[in-house]
Order: sequence, then structure tokens, then C-alpha cells
Amino acid sequence: MGSCHSQREGLYFKEKDYKCVRADDYSLYAKNENTGVIVVKTHLYLLVATYSEGMYPSVCVEATEKLGDYLRRKGN
Repeated sequence: MGSCHSQREGLYFKEKDYKCVRADDYSLYAKNENTGVIVVKTHLYLLVATYSEGMYPSVCVEATEKLGDYLRRKGN
């Protein structure tokens, strides 16, 4: 999932530009000031989660990654 292109160019989502802060085979994390987007790839789905100002990014990351892990284990 994570590519040099996404890390260089960032991500445009819901009318905002986000800077990629981490990308690997299954996940992409991007932020814009105090908001962010987490994208997690499974076999069948792209899970997209967001957090806004006042929320803890780590909680969003953990929940999204756990759901992605669960779906991958189930073959989805």
C-alpha cells in the first residue's frame, strides 16, 4: 500500500490535503494540522478512518489496525 508516490505527494481526502507520515504494506497514515486519515488494506477492503481535533490519533490507529488484522485473519 505505502508507496514512494503517496509519501511524496500525500493524500487528498474530503477536500483536504494530508501529508503522509507513515506508509507500509498494509497501512497509510496521513495528517493535516490536528486531523488525520488512516487507511488500512485487507484482502477485500480498504478501511478508511479519520480523527479530528481533540481526538487521540493513537486510539483511531489502534482501532483501525485491529479491525484490519481481524478481517485479514478471516480472509477478507
